[in-house]
Amino acid sequence: MDAQSEENLLRIEAEDVMKDVRYAVKSAELSSRLPSSSLIVYINLTTKEDERYCVELSLQGFRVVGHHYDNTERSSSESCYYETIYALLDNISPKYQRSFGEALMNKLSELQEEQRQEADNT
Repeated sequence: MDAQSEENLLRIEAEDVMKDVRYAVKSAELSSRLPSSSLIVYINLTTKEDERYCVELSLQGFRVVGHHYDNTERSSSESCYYETIYALLDNISPKYQRSFGEALMNKLSELQEEQRQEADNT
């Protein structure tokens, strides 16, 4: 696999992650200012608390690297890696926790309604 393809894989993963958490954050987008590579991609993220972060996605996982968009001022020693974006959000955004619970309850309600309709149709 060439370097361009490897870079695209990490970028695709970042885009998928941003789609997955849109319900629980105000915004999430790839940084257009910071360079991305096959080893690292940066995501600018605003939580529901209106806190802005620059999040690094690398092979080690996700970590906050700045408290402003396109900013990597945090040293690597003050920021730990998270295996998933959900674990990172769980740590930095109390409203994410509530949004996750609400989304889960909504999905369970939808499934219950679908099952009820299927039972009525048989």
